Amino acid sequence: MDRQEKVDILLNTARAYLSRGSRLQYDQLSMDRLVRCSPRRSAFAPPEMATAQRYMFIDCSSFVWDTYYQTFGYRLPADLTWHMIDVLPCRVFYYELTHEESPEEQQAICEQVRSLLQPGDIVTFDRGNHIGHTMLYEGNGRFIHSTQRHGFNGYHYKERRNIFDPTGTVCEDTCDRWFTPWDGGEFSKLYLLREDNKRFSVHRPLDMLGDPTPQALIRFGAAKDLFCSVLTAPGPGHCVENGGTLSYTAVVENRGE
Repeated sequence: MDRQEKVDILLNTARAYLSRGSRLQYDQLSMDRLVRCSPRRSAFAPPEMATAQRYMFIDCSSFVWDTYYQTFGYRLPADLTWHMIDVLPCRVFYYELTHEESPEEQQAICEQVRSLLQPGDIVTFDRGNHIGHTMLYEGNGRFIHSTQRHGFNGYHYKERRNIFDPTGTVCEDTCDRWFTPWDGGEFSKLYLLREDNKRFSVHRPLDMLGDPTPQALIRFGAAKDLFCSVLTAPGPGHCVENGGTLSYTAVVENRGE
C-alpha cells in the first residue's frame, strides 16, 4: 500500500470522529493517564463508541493518539502534548522560541514549516506548565484537531457539572493563521511564534507504519458512507433487574449517495 492510500485511510478515521458531532466532547482530564485519570476516560475508543446515547470524551492529544491507533493499531509512545513533542518518532522539525526573532527570521521559520508539511503529519506546540496543543495535518493548508474553540470543557470539575459544546470538540481548520505575517509588532498574531509558545515540532510517524487494520479498511471501504452505532435498552447508566432483558439495536444510516 502506497503512502497516499495510507493518508486517505488515516484521514478517513479522523473524519469518522468528526462526524460524531456533539456526541464527542472535550475533557482534558479524561485521558490524563498519570495523575488525574477520571472515570470518563475511554482508552482505545473507536469513533463509533460515541452514539445518540453516549458521549465520548477526548482532548487534542488523545484524538491524535486514537486516530493513529484505530487506523494502524499503532500506539504512539505518548498521548500528552508535553511528552509528544519529545517522544513521538520521526521528528522532521523542531524549534525552540527565543521570542527575539526578527520579522525576517519569523517569516523564514514559517516558510520552512509550510514547505515541509505532509498529510498525516502531527504538529505539536508546547506552552509550558503542562499546556500545549497537537493537530493532525490533512494537506492543502488544512488540519483536523480536538479543541475547546468555544471555551467549553466536557466537565466543570470545580462545580461538578457537565458543560458541553453544542457542536462537539473535533473540527477542521486552516493553517492560514499559523503563517500570518508579523503585523504591528504584535507577536500573538503569528500563531507559530505567539508569546505563550515555548517550542513546537512536526512528526511523521506515518512513514514508519505498515498497512491499516481490517476495521480501518472497512470504515474506508464498504462502510465509507455509513454512520453506525449501537444503542441499548435500558440505556447507559441504568441497571437491569435480575432476570430482566437487555437489548442491543444496531443503527446504520447511509449518509452517502
